[in-house]
Amino acid sequence: MFVPLLGYARVSTSDQSLTGQIDALRAAGCERVWTDVASGARARRPGLDELVAAVVAGDTVVVTRLDRLGRSLPHLLGLVENLAAAGVGLRSLAEEIDTSSATGRLVLHVFGALAEFERGINHERTMGGLAAARARGRIGGRPPALRGRRLAHARELAAAGMPVAEIADTLLVGRSTVYRALNGSREQDGEEMTSSPIDRVWSVRDAVLKWLYLKAMVDGNRHPVLKADDIANAVEWQGDSLTQQEVAEASEWLRDQEYISGTASWGHGVVRPSITAKGEALADAGKSVRGGNAPGRPTGSDHDSHQ
Repeated sequence: MFVPLLGYARVSTSDQSLTGQIDALRAAGCERVWTDVASGARARRPGLDELVAAVVAGDTVVVTRLDRLGRSLPHLLGLVENLAAAGVGLRSLAEEIDTSSATGRLVLHVFGALAEFERGINHERTMGGLAAARARGRIGGRPPALRGRRLAHARELAAAGMPVAEIADTLLVGRSTVYRALNGSREQDGEEMTSSPIDRVWSVRDAVLKWLYLKAMVDGNRHPVLKADDIANAVEWQGDSLTQQEVAEASEWLRDQEYISGTASWGHGVVRPSITAKGEALADAGKSVRGGNAPGRPTGSDHDSHQ
């Protein structure tokens, strides 16, 4: 049976040549070869992004060595998992690994066990570091988005009767940030602060972008599989739950606005996007994607999603 082979080659600097890798991939039967010149855990890899977006079930991605594909072991395993979920195999020429074979899958399982061990060690080190920091009077974590004058401003706006959604728009933060800053709950003055369907749409978009940001920065996974339960758990969805349809619509909108890139279609309950520099900058600043839109005025996708 004919299996389409798609190659990927990468070098760290422009001083290095891609020719040797490309020749080896062509000799292995690759129809097309995507390339990147990139180094470092956070370096952009447009060639890899394009390759992941182009593959379809039945394809096999080929690399000369595994370190050409993944920037770290967790990143490599996450990418292989996403490819497998889409029915795409992986072959490495140097290590003679082919995920279409039982031996190749066994090797990757061993790699997975090593990665889990590494995560456990790192977790222990992190917990030890946090405990030591607390003993010295330091508390870990990012400073609150609303504090000082901004927090005082939020309280003034709330006292004046401004809805939480508009306060969030004014201060360029998420609604959940405003809730926590005002009183740490969804209630104010004994009355529950309800959200509209449009508020929900914006919140899901923020949740998806934040989850992608965390995956990219913490796990080194640029192409995670979007699943509603995973996002709800990772983003602390305040006891609420997401649907696959909500995640699908949010990811489509984020891609249209160039906050994410990658697979355009939604199928089998998963989609494999990649956060862009624009999306990364917004998430890193702790801002909401709603900041550039007028309060209460949904975009076309808002309207379509609530027909």
